[in-house]
Amino acid sequence: MNRMKLKVVLFTFLFLLLAIIVFRSYKTIKSRKFSKSTFVEECSRSNDDRFDIGIIGDSWVMPQMIDIGLQSKLSEIENLNVSSFGQGGARSKKIFENLLLPEGDRFSSGSILNGSYDAVVIVAGVNDVTNYSGKDFYSFHIMKIVTQLVKCEILPIIVTIPEFDVEDCFAVKPWYKRFFIDTPNRILFNENISDPREKYNEALKEQLEASGMKYLLIEFEEFIDDYHSSINLYSNRAHLNREGYIKFGEFIGSEIMDNLDFVRANTHDIMVLSEN
Repeated sequence: MNRMKLKVVLFTFLFLLLAIIVFRSYKTIKSRKFSKSTFVEECSRSNDDRFDIGIIGDSWVMPQMIDIGLQSKLSEIENLNVSSFGQGGARSKKIFENLLLPEGDRFSSGSILNGSYDAVVIVAGVNDVTNYSGKDFYSFHIMKIVTQLVKCEILPIIVTIPEFDVEDCFAVKPWYKRFFIDTPNRILFNENISDPREKYNEALKEQLEASGMKYLLIEFEEFIDDYHSSINLYSNRAHLNREGYIKFGEFIGSEIMDNLDFVRANTHDIMVLSEN
């Protein structure tokens, strides 16, 4: 009798384990589906006397602190307008699809395509990396964003994936998520590399160079190249603090000013600098 009970318990355990593996595999496959959303081919552009810069991305964009630093560094530009559109937890796929959402939707950044925006800063990749989505997934969707912006005659300004503590983000996740999701993803799609940011950035750069499109690429590592040595600018393992975000915005602004002739030549509205 005890043997029979043991067999039932063992069978039940194995059945549940198999069910969990199948369910998690289905969720992983579903999360790895590449976006099939089609581009907006006709954009409603309106020229005005403002110079409009948008910022799209994930939770790094949500606090709207990057805006403050960017505005400060670009204060010489007359009639400058900076607006940001972020969604916490969003991977590159979702950031692209948010561009296509109707303007009334909560996380829509669709007003960028139907307004007077001259350039858009893309801050993405943290969630692609923490979920080990793969370099092909990341580069594919960033290229979708870049292509959509170019179709609407908006200059893409791409920031490479920010520096953060990838390994600690993995370590603090629940064991079942590490075991059933992240570890298989890391092995299958990330060459079993614990911090694949460099691979992701390289894959994107290759596609950008081959595209022939006009864009400005900003290397995040020129701002912060090591999380631990700049920990005073972070609020936690994956996010900057207020000072960090403002300094990050100032860094982006400096890069734009350093490439001012290129930006001017590839944007719609005339950029006027203050004489002061």
